[in-house]
Amino acid sequence: MAKQEKIPEAEQALGNADRMDARKRELDAQSAPNRSWLYRNINPVLGIMVVLLSYTFFVYVLQFDFEAHKEKKDVVIYLLGAVSSIVTMVVGYFFGSSKGSSDKQNIITSQMRRKPPE
Repeated sequence: MAKQEKIPEAEQALGNADRMDARKRELDAQSAPNRSWLYRNINPVLGIMVVLLSYTFFVYVLQFDFEAHKEKKDVVIYLLGAVSSIVTMVVGYFFGSSKGSSDKQNIITSQMRRKPPE
């Protein structure tokens, strides 16, 4: 595994500021008293729609007759990969943190490299 470079403090500060701006925007949108329900909840609504439509597409593909449509097989497989990526991003947006996952992986790796006490 390649040694990871340490992120400069200025770059890390910019990333932190960007995340804080995004969180503030989310809070402002959800707490705006004079906005419609849809405006306050557009992100979760779109996320749910993307996931539901994606799984509808997956169910459709499971019933797809590949023998009758061999020329469309590659396109369908490509679309499955693209839709899977989109669902992964939506779920990651609401439930995950790539930064947290990266930090956790670095901790695990450093713990594995430590020599056991003799």
